[in-house]
Amino acid sequence: MIYLRPSAAPWQLRQEDLVPELSASGEPLEKLTLREDERIIAYAAVFKTSANTCALVFRMEKEETSKLLLHALSIAANYVIRRYHPDKIRTFSTDPRIKRIAPDALFYPKGRVFIREVEPWRYKISDECFDQEGYIIHQGLMKPLPFGWFSTKDKGCGWIAAYNLLKLAGREQTMQETAEGLSRWGVAGEYFGENFFLLVFYLFRKGLQVKTAYGKKACIALMKKSKYGILLYSYGTGSHYSAYRVRSDGSCYFYNVIYGRSGYVQNPESFFKTHGKGWKAMLLGVPRSVVK
Repeated sequence: MIYLRPSAAPWQLRQEDLVPELSASGEPLEKLTLREDERIIAYAAVFKTSANTCALVFRMEKEETSKLLLHALSIAANYVIRRYHPDKIRTFSTDPRIKRIAPDALFYPKGRVFIREVEPWRYKISDECFDQEGYIIHQGLMKPLPFGWFSTKDKGCGWIAAYNLLKLAGREQTMQETAEGLSRWGVAGEYFGENFFLLVFYLFRKGLQVKTAYGKKACIALMKKSKYGILLYSYGTGSHYSAYRVRSDGSCYFYNVIYGRSGYVQNPESFFKTHGKGWKAMLLGVPRSVVK
């Protein structure tokens, strides 16, 4: 897990970091470090370039992989959105790897900088819907967002899980694209919630090599072999989708299970004892063997 912290000993901006698009912005609002455990993997400086635009100077450590740096950039962008509520974020780095990772964090190139336009749906809901990394964790506050004939609060756990999984896989897309893309296939206006098999097909089309399992024992076995995925489980009279990410010790982070709970960790067996007590258990997982 990557943590973003204010710099205790602020790092120094270099002259080459301050391209003309940023040089008139004055001193940065703050300087940040992004760490995995205690290892610094990237630095970020936040500028205000206009009333509705922030800029993010992003400096990456040389030995880190593009995948880890993509995660760090996504976290930094989410932090800026959450704290400053801009309509646009501009980012710049002298590192050529920025050209590979920025598009997967929803930035598009314009000259020497990359721009992310914050989707309108983001500001229709509370910041509390998201954790520090930008994953959705509070469906209960998402009534303003539609899903089929209903609100996301009532029927949206399927598209939320898909959004979180695509972000986990480094294929982030907007909330609106995800919800509308799935609801177009719901012939009943999502009255019955998201169809599991349509969700599998949708994620295949997005390039995820998912495998499926049915029944609690099979779901637990596949979960242990996967990097991340989506679990559909039943409780009482209802069913719920949750994206998960497997940790190094075999336990999992689960998203949007307990509304508003960030960093919720359970091992697969205890999760079913605590939450998945009903008959339904269906899983789509991305095996570790196919994750580069």
